[in-house]
Amino acid sequence: MFQSSEKFKAAIQADSRMFDVRMTIGSGSAIMDIGAEVKALLFATAAISGDCVSIGGALSSSIQVTMKNPETEIDGQELTVAIGVLSGDAYLFCPIGKFTPEKIINDDGLISFTAYDRMQTKLSKKYKGNISFPVDGKEALIHISYVTGVPLAESFTKLPAGVMIPQKFKTMEVDHKVGDTIYYKEVYIDPFDDCTYRDALNYIAQFYGKFAVIDRYGKIDFRWYDSVNYIVPPSKYYDDFKAESSEFKVGRIECKSETKTIVSGTSTPSIEIENPIMTQSRLDEIYTQIKDFTFIPASVSFLGDPRIDVGDVVMLQDKYGKIQYIPVMKMTMDYDGGLITEIQSCGKTETQTEASNNTSGPATQAIDSIQQELLEIKNALARKENVESCTAKTLSTTMITPSATGNWYYSSAVSSLANYDEIRVWLEIVDGQKGWVTLNRSNPAETVITLYLTASYNARVQLKWDTSSNKVGIYVRNIGSGWTVNQISIKRIVGVRMN
Repeated sequence: MFQSSEKFKAAIQADSRMFDVRMTIGSGSAIMDIGAEVKALLFATAAISGDCVSIGGALSSSIQVTMKNPETEIDGQELTVAIGVLSGDAYLFCPIGKFTPEKIINDDGLISFTAYDRMQTKLSKKYKGNISFPVDGKEALIHISYVTGVPLAESFTKLPAGVMIPQKFKTMEVDHKVGDTIYYKEVYIDPFDDCTYRDALNYIAQFYGKFAVIDRYGKIDFRWYDSVNYIVPPSKYYDDFKAESSEFKVGRIECKSETKTIVSGTSTPSIEIENPIMTQSRLDEIYTQIKDFTFIPASVSFLGDPRIDVGDVVMLQDKYGKIQYIPVMKMTMDYDGGLITEIQSCGKTETQTEASNNTSGPATQAIDSIQQELLEIKNALARKENVESCTAKTLSTTMITPSATGNWYYSSAVSSLANYDEIRVWLEIVDGQKGWVTLNRSNPAETVITLYLTASYNARVQLKWDTSSNKVGIYVRNIGSGWTVNQISIKRIVGVRMN
């Protein structure tokens, strides 16, 4: 978890919050801040690719961004991203990561793109090594860092010495003959031949019983799950909390290679990995290291906090005071002026493990891992219902903010509204709810949105499309004491279906 100042902590835990994004390119004296142009940002990160806790990882984090088209070119340039919260009259920022955009789409002055961290942009290249194996794992990491230019995080200094990375068995070949007797010898090759640097990090992290990620500063980081003394109270999380009925505990670790499976531990459920160079002795040490890791698989979304990291174990307090511990294995953060964080812990129960009976080979698992990463991004975007769909056209980005309850507040006349039978309006109710509301010309009557979190945090909002004057109006009927009416706003109007 990012260690913030006390001022940041107070601001992020306040009932009323305002956020901003800082996005910079360049370095040194040539840094350029383009973050003020960001309209929406979705950050997705994970320690695992599947539906069960594991070791290794080496998954890429990503951001999905919608922003005004900056004056400077950003395609292919690394972006340094931070999210800030307003404290007094200034924003205090928390770094999120370094990402490089791909496939920028321009739509009438607004651009959208996906950007990936260095796990994808620098470490997905074919491994090239000039070190001899067996070698200490820390030496292998130093070599990868030197060749790729991706620095090692502080966690590197805490890795134990003497964890050796062996060569990989390739084949048996004839050594010599004595009469009619043929003697064979084992042939070994470098363990990361035909791998990427990312694959190598996955295997090395497994040798340490950890998972590999790229941290907030663009560095290679090895982590396991640690408590961070962070509590999400009932007033801060939404009603989507889900938890399994039984806990997960590491019963054993199964490691598959092309030719054999080695196992440490005797019960289920299990962690299943693939590593062609894992040894029985090292797997036994890893099992001893993590066998007491216990949790209940769960997921929840809450008022966002950019300080949380994958690998943190956060506490969720229910309305009865009971504490649920959630190791963060998958996480998204959704910024649209406010911030929502969603976290998930994953583990198969004993019944689920026996039912799955996964027998996929290395190639299949590699494909599944890639597909899972793409699916995580797709699912996150589906929940968000991104405005930059192929049929949507931005009509107005002028914010409409009511200043009092009981009155209608309208946009300026938007002449292009006359061309549409269906529009969508982006409505934000503080940090409580953000999303699209669809309005139809055939039924332009008032649309009512009701939000209730607690007795202090609730609102009733009405929207109306005045088709005669080509305006959209907002009306706040009531709002809880924890919020103020000017924290509710329409931020965007898009045309969906033309008449």
